[in-house]
Amino acid sequence: MSAKLERIYTPFGNLIFHITGNEPSEEIFKVLWQVSTHFAVVNSNVPFMTGINDGKSKKKKFKGAFDSFPVLTKLMTNMWWVEEWPGTYSFKPDKLLVFGKTSAREYDNFFCFSDNIFWHGPDSWDDLMLFVDNKLLFYSCTHEEFGSIIGNKELFFRMRLSKTTPCLNKTWLIKGYSIPIELLQQV
Repeated sequence: MSAKLERIYTPFGNLIFHITGNEPSEEIFKVLWQVSTHFAVVNSNVPFMTGINDGKSKKKKFKGAFDSFPVLTKLMTNMWWVEEWPGTYSFKPDKLLVFGKTSAREYDNFFCFSDNIFWHGPDSWDDLMLFVDNKLLFYSCTHEEFGSIIGNKELFFRMRLSKTTPCLNKTWLIKGYSIPIELLQQV
């Protein structure tokens, strides 16, 4: 396994909005997707793998998670086994996290499975995070049904959200181990 990696994200703006589940998700996601430069999603249902020599059932489950969500493979930039991401902490790095670049052309394909602000994709993909470079713009913890949008007055005006609070001196961490993208082609 590679050396432990950490990415620290600062707020995208000085205001935060805590989502409740009642927000108009399609309108909000269209704005957030336009503003963001990249995303991350988590799949907690994929078995931890150390390499190509892992058993057939593990490899099938790993590959199947990507086969069910082909847009993810198209946008993916790297993968990690994670133990911590915004809103969640696990005691071991055994959850699959995929980073990818946002693309206006792929908006409909990326969001077609989710019907509310607590985003989910097919085959256990959930816990969406959106970033602008090294700044956190949005995160949701799908099963726990909480998360936040971080931005400035202009962003919240575009989304028609008003119940914000100050977001000062906050950081979020993603911690885990890198997985070679070639592993996906090998399984």
